[in-house]
Amino acid sequence: MSAPPDSPILTVDLGGRRIKVGIVRAGEVLGLRVLDVEAEAGLADHLDDIEAAAADVSRDAGVTPDRCSGLGIVSPGLVDPDAGRLLSTNRKYPDAVDFDFRAWSRATFGLDVHLENDAHATLLGEWRHGAAAGADDVVLLALGTGIGCSVLLNGRPLRGRGHQAGLLGGHVIVQVDGRPCTCGARGCAEAEASTWALPAMAQQDPAFASSRLAGRAAIDYRAVFRAADAGDDLAGRLRDRSYAVWNALAVSLVHTFAPQRIVLGGGVMHGAVDLPVLMAQHLADHAWTSYGAVEVVAAHHPDSAALLGIATAIVEDLPYL
Repeated sequence: MSAPPDSPILTVDLGGRRIKVGIVRAGEVLGLRVLDVEAEAGLADHLDDIEAAAADVSRDAGVTPDRCSGLGIVSPGLVDPDAGRLLSTNRKYPDAVDFDFRAWSRATFGLDVHLENDAHATLLGEWRHGAAAGADDVVLLALGTGIGCSVLLNGRPLRGRGHQAGLLGGHVIVQVDGRPCTCGARGCAEAEASTWALPAMAQQDPAFASSRLAGRAAIDYRAVFRAADAGDDLAGRLRDRSYAVWNALAVSLVHTFAPQRIVLGGGVMHGAVDLPVLMAQHLADHAWTSYGAVEVVAAHHPDSAALLGIATAIVEDLPYL
């Protein structure tokens, strides 16, 4: 699938807590709507809202959906772009695995659809329009509800067998016999340092009752960083432990893929502003690279890179590894 570079693309990002619907043209998001959702509840209940949002953003951009060159859908989990279907979503949008996206898109919008994993799309967006520009060997780490990962080698997106090569970086095991992970393993980086794992890690600590975190309705990294800055002992240990896990994961990914640059994205980066510098120093001290230092940079488009990336996939029809 390919389209003229200046043609509008209708895009949908199925996030774990938000669905974004936008129109992208020539590397610019012309219209955007954000829907609050619970991904575990499934996709079917949100289809009407997605269709309404698509009408709204199309009106904002001065186009109608049928004038777009395609519909790009970004999803968590394992995606088969060739077949236009989801293979596995790991508890998010469970009904989407059996959903016929092609039939729905053609019936609703009159458009062909292109599906892509969220981390893969985010890296494409940052590569063409942001923090990965000018580099052909890149690893993306998206630190958020989980840990997303995507890899670019020699200027080509890595997909591999089952469309999962390079994708499961968050499931690199960093702690043997560690915390149970949603994937079925134990001690994955995601189970040791991600937003979904954070509440249990905090609540199971003996110091939780006396921590500032005990009074929080929701325990996320924003709360942890703020409490740590205020001198909270538990929050400080959670922050430092998470930094250590992310740094250890980065070393493993550098040894595996030899990137020239690591791009850090995801909601955690709104609070972890010092992480790129700290990770770069950790890599300089601990990673084995014959080719020199690995750059570590924050994503330039943390809220829209996936939309830009799925539009890139449609326009360029990139060959995958």
